[in-house]
Amino acid sequence: MSGQSMGPSKLFIISIIIFIELLAPTLESKQETAINDTTMQNKYNSHATIDERDCIPISEEKGSSCHQVVLYQPVFPVLQQDERQFDIVGKKWIIRQQWDQIGLSAVIWEAAIALTEYLETQGPSLLTGRSVMELGAGTGLVGMVASSLGAQRVEITDKNIASARSNLKLNSENIQRNSVSVLELEWGVTDLCSFQAPYDVILAADVIYIEDTFPALLDTLWELSSNETLILLSCKRRYDRDDRFFELAEKTQQFKYEIIMRWTKSDNVTIYRLVKNFVDTK
Repeated sequence: MSGQSMGPSKLFIISIIIFIELLAPTLESKQETAINDTTMQNKYNSHATIDERDCIPISEEKGSSCHQVVLYQPVFPVLQQDERQFDIVGKKWIIRQQWDQIGLSAVIWEAAIALTEYLETQGPSLLTGRSVMELGAGTGLVGMVASSLGAQRVEITDKNIASARSNLKLNSENIQRNSVSVLELEWGVTDLCSFQAPYDVILAADVIYIEDTFPALLDTLWELSSNETLILLSCKRRYDRDDRFFELAEKTQQFKYEIIMRWTKSDNVTIYRLVKNFVDTK
């Protein structure tokens, strides 16, 4: 998961908001009640225990009505586990989670599991011999699975790559030797000239959640792809604003999109295929 640069104070506040949004299994509209940054910071500096009674109103966007997000205790144990294990493409994957040290990008979210399962159902024919980029990789699971399915070259990227590096080392026996690299890439900030674009396949899971980053994400996808690039985005829809990413893609006439899979194991997890609208000369 990546974003754009911002000050430490703003980053702290946004991190708390994202944490709450990503963990909320339900979203209920409530009364229009504002909460300021100071209140939120004081609340979480107290290190109070978060349980299902604990909720704070947060604004979906400037000028909009506020919502209350309710956190349910059963969600937390999965994220608090130091390791999670997955059986994918006939191999056992051990993913080290580092929420306490790194944050929300260092745990496994449903959209990543859904995308790996989709890749598994497609089999090696989808990726064999192809160059693959994973954006907002977090733990790096999706990119590593792509390598195990025969991708010739995989670049796993994110703003913070500590989790991906750790998990790549932990699962090195499952991937093709020397086929995977882990690189820093912050949308809208990193110079993309150093990357070996265009890629045959671009993969991303749960990267659509901060509306301010949508233009930078679309521009990054544009620069790293060609008309032939297969772009797969696995998304868990939590708010109406999530749809605005695809609306922006159409409005800017950068990409067309289609739904290729709805994950049956969880509500609102969908995999999209994006295709460039314009002919380019790459």
